[in-house]
Amino acid sequence: HGHHRLDAAKRGQVARIPSQIVKEKDGWTEQMARAEGAKMNIRDGGGDELDYAGFFREAVVDENAARSEGLLDRAKGRRGWSIGKRGSDDLFAAALDGKITPELAAAIADNAPNLAPIQSVALAWVGRTAGVTPERAANFTRALKAAGPRESTGWQQGDILGAPAFADYERQAAAMEMVVTKAKAEIRNTIRALEPVAKRAEVALQEGGIIVPDVAAALQKAKDLKGLLKRWERYDTDPELMALVRERAGLPP
Repeated sequence: HGHHRLDAAKRGQVARIPSQIVKEKDGWTEQMARAEGAKMNIRDGGGDELDYAGFFREAVVDENAARSEGLLDRAKGRRGWSIGKRGSDDLFAAALDGKITPELAAAIADNAPNLAPIQSVALAWVGRTAGVTPERAANFTRALKAAGPRESTGWQQGDILGAPAFADYERQAAAMEMVVTKAKAEIRNTIRALEPVAKRAEVALQEGGIIVPDVAAALQKAKDLKGLLKRWERYDTDPELMALVRERAGLPP
């Protein structure tokens, strides 16, 4: 990493470079130096998510330590952590091979951490479904968890992919994903429609002393909808929303 920084400094005609020199006689090993260099790279935002994912997958570091060291301050760092620490072998390999984007891989891993069977199905669904966004991948993954075995160990069984009921879990998840994605989009559209109205009303009041009667109602409605949107982000843990999703998807309670 040092030679890259030196080259960049020379090109930019930078006179001084903040540096840290570590020596073997002080107890530093080559492995320790490489790890520290990787951490500096992550904190600086150099490289990409897949570089970070490879480091995190091999590193002996927990999430609290990673946060305290500033390794998860950037979105790239958080995605790298998700892929490296929460992704299954198949998901990790697919990301490295370019079969799935880091954003999609992280969305799947975050919503089914270390649940290889769920991640495998989500990975296959993403591969054959057009126009999948990270949010849609997250919605599908959560729906698949909700549709599958109620026992936490059920998804860990090695033969679950071959179980007759498994195709039905995927069918239910696909139906629920469509409902959830549509519901969240409608809420966002309504918020976008309300906020300019409220903003214009505030400006009219501040600059011209004109009172718009519905401004308070518009602001409150937007606030309520933002709260509802947060509930939808974790809809699979909300019994009321799950019942609504299954009803709209045409699924039994």
